Amino acid sequence: MISKGGRKGVNRMFSPIVNITAGIALLFAVMVAAAAEPWDDYDAANYEAAFAGYMPLAENGNAVAQFFLGSMYDNGWGVSQDYGQAVKWYRMSAEQGDSDAQLNIGYLYAKGLGVTQDLVQAHMWFALAAANGNKSAAEDRAIVTHSMTADQIAKATQLADDWTPK
Repeated sequence: MISKGGRKGVNRMFSPIVNITAGIALLFAVMVAAAAEPWDDYDAANYEAAFAGYMPLAENGNAVAQFFLGSMYDNGWGVSQDYGQAVKWYRMSAEQGDSDAQLNIGYLYAKGLGVTQDLVQAHMWFALAAANGNKSAAEDRAIVTHSMTADQIAKATQLADDWTPK
């Protein structure tokens, strides 16, 4: 049988380890909660708070945050609708390989929203999104293809083939 004194010695020996482990767990929980906040705000349609949370993440290169800023500007959620800003943020995300951003920037090029209408660019972005698994992108690419010349399609295909994520 271990005496009370023995238990205290064992507890004192493990106490710093327990405190450090608890501290790390608390720090991790705070970091996860802080990181998840913009997504939670976005899902709750609290777009002003989501915007404030996404902006520093997006400025630091987070492709998901960049996509959501693009979406907010695209739709006017929590900010004034601004297709030019939508293109900017979608492009940053799309250039990192985000297929949803690639789809959306393709759509903006197809419609000429925030950019000069450019079916070659639209086709390229739709092709990249489709190659990255976006299911509706192939359909959108087919739609713009009907309005393109053979030379435009060849150019768009070459641009997609030559493209590499940044």
